[in-house]
Amino acid sequence: MARYISKASGFKKTVIKGEQTLVQGPQGPTVSILRDAHIALFEQGNVTPWEVERAAEVWGRDFKGVAEGEAPLKRISAYDTDLAAERNGWDAKTKADVEKLLDAQQGQDYFRVDLPRLAAPWPKYDDAVDADQIAAIAGASLEADGVTHAIAYELENLARPDVIAALEEILEVAGDEVSEEELVGA
Repeated sequence: MARYISKASGFKKTVIKGEQTLVQGPQGPTVSILRDAHIALFEQGNVTPWEVERAAEVWGRDFKGVAEGEAPLKRISAYDTDLAAERNGWDAKTKADVEKLLDAQQGQDYFRVDLPRLAAPWPKYDDAVDADQIAAIAGASLEADGVTHAIAYELENLARPDVIAALEEILEVAGDEVSEEELVGA
């Protein structure tokens, strides 16, 4: 997923150039469209708080044409390539090409915003390689929210199937223990 924000409320950028050719027919030359153009229409209203924060860091109050009393950060608009790919039926290559073009031309009018990455569950987490050891540490030192965080971190960064399975097992065991306690107390 790639998202881009602009400080213009209705920013537009051509991301796929249209192609056409002249075809000689019995009635004379006609235009044949080989590929439709696509213009990235940045939309207001779908900007996340994180993106507003990034816009404030990058642009500060550098918004031209802002009316007196208008909050400049309310002008921010966003373009989501996942949403565009879904709407337009793009394959993975087309989406990647669009992102490559947008990345290459970002600058003063718009830029790519990446969500902040999760912090490691504990120092040196990334150095641990044994799934059972990671699960033992997580189970001994973290509560369910911490184990859930470890799973999310693992999925986002290292994506080790054995570690994810071991961490998920901790949550299952913790869920079973809660159920047994509820039954005994009833």
